[in-house]
Amino acid sequence: MSHSHLVIQHLLQQLQSFVAEKKARPRRPEWMDTLIQDVAAQFHPLGTVARVGYECEPTEMGWQLRMYLGSSEVVGGKDDGRSQVANFDLGILKLIKCFDDVTDVTWSSIASTPDAGRSFITLDGIKGQQSVCLKVYAFPPRDSGLALRTHLDGSVEEVPRQG
Repeated sequence: MSHSHLVIQHLLQQLQSFVAEKKARPRRPEWMDTLIQDVAAQFHPLGTVARVGYECEPTEMGWQLRMYLGSSEVVGGKDDGRSQVANFDLGILKLIKCFDDVTDVTWSSIASTPDAGRSFITLDGIKGQQSVCLKVYAFPPRDSGLALRTHLDGSVEEVPRQG
């Protein structure tokens, strides 16, 4: 067997392993989908349209859910190509009511530099008889990509989700 066939065979085995591992990962339970929708409904963008983004994964301590408003890109005009983040209000009491029980609420402000601005709220609690750590971020993660494109005429285009 030639060397190139060995490389291809190895890559195919890696791909099969990846697919098997992905299938073996725990699926997100139905109650988590409901929690995501309930929390997303608590975001109230100020003066703009925005799309809620999230990341969700099981951990050794329960589930971790991270939520934020995605960034948008200005299309046209002097600010063409500029990325902007939506300001928003978030009702904390309504957020707490999304859980069956809340054991802790914390606000963290990481402002080591003026550009840092990584403030977030953490709620630890119980939903669907499972421990959940919810973090709501003031800014989307740097690697989250765009959520929307805002055109000069006021129209908004949704950017397809990645992954």
